[in-house]
Amino acid sequence: FQFEELLSINLYCSNMSTTDHDLTGQIVWPASQILSWFIIQNKELFINKRSLELGAGCGLAGFISTNYCKEVIISDGNEVVMRLLDKNKDY
Repeated sequence: FQFEELLSINLYCSNMSTTDHDLTGQIVWPASQILSWFIIQNKELFINKRSLELGAGCGLAGFISTNYCKEVIISDGNEVVMRLLDKNKDY
């Protein structure tokens, strides 16, 4: 994901657009992209703060937050998605 020339991030995610229970958290939803853009555009609000992303899915906004926050917790209630988050953490 490229946010203008400000920041880019690579994530493992699905490009299928479905609300099937098994895929919901593996998709980067438009709201996550908008939140990530907001974080980048308003980074002064996030510098040295703590961030918690619940139901993170692929974790786009949470991983964007790691560029500014002093502590970020990214979580999801689905075990498959948690494995994806672990994979993205190392990506």
